Amino acid sequence: RLLVVELLAAELGAALERRRLLERLRDLARTDPLTGLANRRHWDERLALELARAERYERPLCVAAIDLDRFKPYNDTYGHQAGDALLCAATSAWSGALRGADLLSRLGGDEFALLLRATPAQVGDRADRVVEALAQPLLVEGHELHVAGSLGVVPRSDTSSMGDLLRRADLAMYAAKAE
Repeated sequence: RLLVVELLAAELGAALERRRLLERLRDLARTDPLTGLANRRHWDERLALELARAERYERPLCVAAIDLDRFKPYNDTYGHQAGDALLCAATSAWSGALRGADLLSRLGGDEFALLLRATPAQVGDRADRVVEALAQPLLVEGHELHVAGSLGVVPRSDTSSMGDLLRRADLAMYAAKAE
């Protein structure tokens, strides 16, 4: 009997360890390793879910595209480690302007996407806080930097697909960058 209990306990322990490892692997597959933000895979999954939810319950939703202005010259001048530190400082500042239901994701390089749940187009409170956070000086490795960022926010419409929302947000962000 004792041997059976020991074998069952060992099997249970191994199963729990496998589950922990699978959860860790899933988290690694959905997280940007530099910033700790959601990556493109997680963004796509969550946007699809939230779009369906917004359509089903007729709730507002906004999507934003964010881009650091002149990031490449900064990276080229000060090096990739300084660029990485800047990206981490920026995403930390932006995250502080969001609520838990919102999702900030790094899509690649200095390109980010923001999902603002239950946010009507007319009420940009949360988007405004992110815009304000973009304008704040950042503390990067002990130095205060004034870094500009461009943000384009668009609301979900009745015909919005994931691709359409991102395309419109990109266009709005490039328009903001041109100003």
